[in-house]
Amino acid sequence: MSNEHQIRWVPLKRYCEITGESPHTIHCRRSAGVWVDGKQSKKVQGGGIWVNLKEVERWIETSSCL
Repeated sequence: MSNEHQIRWVPLKRYCEITGESPHTIHCRRSAGVWVDGKQSKKVQGGGIWVNLKEVERWIETSSCL
């Protein structure tokens, strides 16, 4: 499958099902500026949060342990 057909954005609920993380964790990352709106996650019209799987993977790969 080519990259242009891979799913990048999923609703927050689906992201949490896939990863086991809680919506609260994602909201905290967004509030703290750890995840940038429009990059790792995005609030869309109508109030839903969507998560960019590709950018989250990149964020994980480049994050360092504290």
